Amino acid sequence: MQGLQLKHAYSVASVHELAGTKLLKVRNSTGNKIWTGDWSPGSKKWDLPGEWQLLEGFEDDCQFMMCYADYLE
Repeated sequence: MQGLQLKHAYSVASVHELAGTKLLKVRNSTGNKIWTGDWSPGSKKWDLPGEWQLLEGFEDDCQFMMCYADYLE
């Protein structure tokens, strides 16, 4: 599950589009499990270091980005 926890509530905080890819900012209220797949912090999908911070709100460790297609899975 690439860092996600089964039977756990995650909420969608916002929706963004970057280079034609729909991205969701997801929040985990407990902060103990975050997405480790594509578009997660440190993912090679981000072109420039720190670019993910341009999408706001990542000072909170409980939030992460994931693409819409991965969210649907």
